[in-house]
This record gives sequence, C-alpha cells and structure tokens, in this order.
Amino acid sequence: MKKLVIALASALAFALAGFGFAAADTPTAKDIAPKMPQPVAAFEWAYPVSPPNLPRPDPNASFTATGADPSIKLTMRQIGDSFGPPDWFPHEHPPLPEIVAHGLKPHVV
Repeated sequence: MKKLVIALASALAFALAGFGFAAADTPTAKDIAPKMPQPVAAFEWAYPVSPPNLPRPDPNASFTATGADPSIKLTMRQIGDSFGPPDWFPHEHPPLPEIVAHGLKPHVV
C-alpha cells in the first residue's frame, strides 16, 4: 500500500512538473500556421482561408445577397452578428423559433 501511494505521488509530481514546462513552450497558432500543410484539394471548400492582407469590408457599408429581395440591405456588423444572423429569404420558410433565429446569449449560437 505504501509503495502504491509513493508511486501515485511521484506520478502526480512528474505530471505537474511536465505541465508547467509544456505550457511555457507551447507555440501559438500564429507561430505554427505557416508550417501547416495546405488542405487536400478536394476539401478546400471545408477549410476556407482568406488571402493574406485582404482588406476588411467597411462595417457600415450595406450589402444584399445575390437573389435576395433587393429591399433587404444589411451592414457587415448585422451580417456578422452571431445572435442575429441575416435571413435573406424570410418568405421562403415559416417564422423561426426565437432560439433558432437569435440563439440564447451567451451560450447558444
């Protein structure tokens, strides 16, 4: 029994010591991104990557989706709102339940 307690205490000490050193040496995403392989051509659609130095759109400029009602104009701020995503085609489906349309802050998106 005494050997088991000593073995568990030693394992815990090594684990905690190793964790402390690993956290300091862990690279950030910015460090490893250039070293990551490119996605397989068949799956590029699933892993979109914006071109480097792509300018961000004006958050106050108005946009309309292709094929949507032209009277529906939303800003980039409205389009990017996770708790109020745009409904470009509201007449093509019945009214959405509130949790589907807007989520439940701060947890459900």
